[in-house]
Amino acid sequence: MYPCFRAEGITAAAYSPNDGWLDPHGALNGMRRKARSLGATFIDAEVNRIEITDGLVRAVTLDDGRRLACGHLVNNTGAWANQICQMAGFEIPVVPLPRATFYFEPAEPIGITPQTRDGQPVGIRPEGKGFITGNTDFSRAGAFDWSVDHAVFETKLWPKLARLAPALETLKVLNAWPCHYAYNRFDGNMLIGAWPGGPDNMVMATGFSGHGLQHAPAAGRALSELILDGRFETIDLGRFHCRRVQEGRPEPETGMLA
Repeated sequence: MYPCFRAEGITAAAYSPNDGWLDPHGALNGMRRKARSLGATFIDAEVNRIEITDGLVRAVTLDDGRRLACGHLVNNTGAWANQICQMAGFEIPVVPLPRATFYFEPAEPIGITPQTRDGQPVGIRPEGKGFITGNTDFSRAGAFDWSVDHAVFETKLWPKLARLAPALETLKVLNAWPCHYAYNRFDGNMLIGAWPGGPDNMVMATGFSGHGLQHAPAAGRALSELILDGRFETIDLGRFHCRRVQEGRPEPETGMLA
């Protein structure tokens, strides 16, 4: 089906024709538009103080001086989540993991390809006229880094791409950009719910370690159920509750880690 790929060295493969991908920016804007239509207000400001009285969050102060009272505080700040938790007096094992994405076009068209991941590990995804790929170096976890190291593509990714598809021996990188995973150092999976010992009305969903866009709609619904009903209703995400960190009960990702 995909003659562009090199068959040598492949011992097994999984083909999922109904799987696909979505545009993160388009998905985010679509959700924002829907939220606004339901009455949500988006404020462009940063929280710099959390007010806690009798063990509950009462309000947040913004960097523009405004004070917002709240019945619940939801921490969905990704790689910045631990900074918010520190304002409330506790820490979580979530740190930024820098990761660069590279857009390239092969010298000659290689035909239709699916999103592909293999055990080298390397992956490519069609994007416009070309493809995107990236490299996850878990040793970089811990600090923000907004630079792009193009040598990573030259020395680490390109050789793997050439082994995946001979036509990719000749290509041109046309763009690259940095991002950050909210990496959960405990087990690489989401932390959801209220932190044990923290304010009961402060809930979080973070630490997705690169899977956030996939899990965001379900996690958002789960958080709304925790707030409104006091429990998970649609999907039981109890195994991913953030209390598992203090319980020493990891739930590691068993699928794709890169």
